[in-house]
Amino acid sequence: MVKMTRDDVLENLRKQNPTRKMDILVMYADMYMDYQEAADNIRENGAVVAHPKTGAPFDNPYMRVRQQMQVALSKIKINTAGLW
Repeated sequence: MVKMTRDDVLENLRKQNPTRKMDILVMYADMYMDYQEAADNIRENGAVVAHPKTGAPFDNPYMRVRQQMQVALSKIKINTAGLW
């Protein structure tokens, strides 16, 4: 996945969706950035991480964030073809 800034994402979304309201594009860009941060964390730390106090293994909390963003992004109907 290519690392993009929020402004890059927003600019690309505007180009692909010139008739969509800006607030929808901003919302999508924000959620995409959250998704990207969660995916990066999971790639770097894994799906299972050590608890900071006990050292016991538990599911990386970013797994939940990534899943929530996937669901939310899939509900916003915009053109993302060729953006990433």
